[in-house]
Amino acid sequence: MDAGHFQIEMDLLTYERDHDTAGGANTQTESWGIAPINLKVGLRNRTDLQVVLATYGSVRTLDRVGR
Repeated sequence: MDAGHFQIEMDLLTYERDHDTAGGANTQTESWGIAPINLKVGLRNRTDLQVVLATYGSVRTLDRVGR
């Protein structure tokens, strides 16, 4: 991003799911985010500052070992 420029990025809804079976594990993680905002400002022509604001988030982890 060029120096002095601003950028705002926003998602309406985000969802992520991860299923880990490494090393005998059996865990599942789900996460939701509502309206995360990413703010950027160009400090120099090849350097920018970025701040991500999580307005609402939920994480749920299920451990299914032994089932």
